[in-house]
Amino acid sequence: MIVDDIEMIVDDIEMIVDDIEMLVDDIEMIVDDIEMIVDDIEMIVD
Repeated sequence: MIVDDIEMIVDDIEMIVDDIEMLVDDIEMIVDDIEMIVDDIEMIVD
């Protein structure tokens, strides 16, 4: 029984880690977008 509980917890943790990795990917994409926008603004300002 305890082993089953531990396996469930490990599964939950793996799901959470996957979610965090997806979030990090999303954040990297957003940062890339922001850098592009900043580049565009610098071109306009120059």
